[in-house]
Amino acid sequence: MEAAAARRLQPHYIRSFFLAALERLGGRAAEREPGRFELTFVPADIRNRPGRAALLRRFLEHASYIDIELRALRELRSIQRQARAQKIGCIISFHDFKQTPSLARLRAKARTAVAAGADIFKVAARTDTHAQLQRLLDFFDEQHVDLAVSAMGIGRLGRVARVEFARRGSILNYAYLGKAQLAGQLSVAQLQRFFRSLHRWCH
Repeated sequence: MEAAAARRLQPHYIRSFFLAALERLGGRAAEREPGRFELTFVPADIRNRPGRAALLRRFLEHASYIDIELRALRELRSIQRQARAQKIGCIISFHDFKQTPSLARLRAKARTAVAAGADIFKVAARTDTHAQLQRLLDFFDEQHVDLAVSAMGIGRLGRVARVEFARRGSILNYAYLGKAQLAGQLSVAQLQRFFRSLHRWCH
């Protein structure tokens, strides 16, 4: 009995248990070096537990916008209402880390965001192929009445996608401080260089 309990405290046992549980819940982890892992995706169902609502409420008075995952709207509806009462803008986000959904599905997500009162619809999708990238560009180029769109790619063509969306007028463009958390992200310095180049070209 004691031997079994002690075995469960061994690092390899804890690691295998945690990774299996994370996978069952839809999360992902990548081994960056032997024995050290990076959580590359934590599902919204985990991220948006009651503790997250309390944290959002705590800092709400300092916010200009609040970003809520589309899947978490029900759990965070009270936060959204409070933000609206304080005239804080609402970004509603949709992420697909496995693929770029069809145009019909992307349009449906955008309509849901509009119905939920979004000021900005943020979409991030997998762009490993040119077909995926083109589908996301086609969605972005459509006219979305009364809805500003922020779009970004993840994966092999992620950097190309992010530069192109910034060039086409994506309302929000994200960059990392320190090191990238996802394939295809741009650093703050890279994004600044792009905007400086674009400014010189336009003038």
